[in-house]
Amino acid sequence: MKRDNKAILSVEDDQEALNALRMQLDRNFSDDYLLEFAQNVDEAIAVIDDLIAREVNVILLLSDWFMPGKNADVLVNHIKSKNPNVRVIVLSGQLDIAKAGQMLEERVIDRVIMKPWDEAELVSQIKTFLVEQ
Repeated sequence: MKRDNKAILSVEDDQEALNALRMQLDRNFSDDYLLEFAQNVDEAIAVIDDLIAREVNVILLLSDWFMPGKNADVLVNHIKSKNPNVRVIVLSGQLDIAKAGQMLEERVIDRVIMKPWDEAELVSQIKTFLVEQ
């Protein structure tokens, strides 16, 4: 049963990685959740604000960390100001381990998955967070 009021937002500046996310999430979650995609922080913020205006709750953010212009910390701060309960999975190929550890400890983010990710691991992590929603 589709939950039109709950969304998963994926943000990735690399088009190939975004396409892979789109296929994997569509295959595993499109029957139950609204799936949204963005290529940068500004686009993602616009998507978040549009969803909120439509009374759709972004329950999970999957985001690359380093992106041109603005990094995901700006995005995480924005979405957490709107929904402090949103779960955040960072997908990164070049995240500073000390910074990631600090963000995990402070509960700014919930998980880090290194690129290239394994679809089964990603889906498993997402399902863990969705069960809690």
